[in-house]
Amino acid sequence: MPKISVAVPAYVNDNSGVQQLKELFDSIEMQTFKDYEIVVSDNSSNDLVENFCQDYSVKYEKNLEHIGMSANSNYAMDLCEGEYIKILHCDDFLYRENALETIVDALDNSDKYWLVNGFTHTFDKVNYFDPKIPKYPDHLLVGNNLLGSPSNVTVRNRDLEYFDTNVATSMDHEWYHRLRMKYGM
Repeated sequence: MPKISVAVPAYVNDNSGVQQLKELFDSIEMQTFKDYEIVVSDNSSNDLVENFCQDYSVKYEKNLEHIGMSANSNYAMDLCEGEYIKILHCDDFLYRENALETIVDALDNSDKYWLVNGFTHTFDKVNYFDPKIPKYPDHLLVGNNLLGSPSNVTVRNRDLEYFDTNVATSMDHEWYHRLRMKYGM
């Protein structure tokens, strides 16, 4: 069993999406921490992700029909075998080579259920802007998300809290709220 699973709920509809997925995989392969698995749940209506994944050592599953972002994220988590699950959307990547090591060390040395990491933005992987240190706002459910996307979250792979598939927008806000109510900050 790997220490950490990187769950990639994929949805790609063109070659630029495949390029983003390549950048994501490259950022995982350069990690100093090597006890991981990559798990891809493919929600695309084409075979771009499937063809791309053939060149990598990943656990890959294709959804038979489009199931939406929340359900696809849940399915990706279900496929994970690691002690921890790091969600990473296919248009995101790990910024530092020791990102997984830092995450695993933090959770190994804590009794917390979930971990939110900082993030920054880029359009070209050269210029980075708007770095964020996440904090839990008082008004998360009304759109004040200072935690970022689900790609900033790692959870323990036990008693999984899933995304609510009935929430059409702000699925991450609602999920963060439930995580906090059940497991604390």
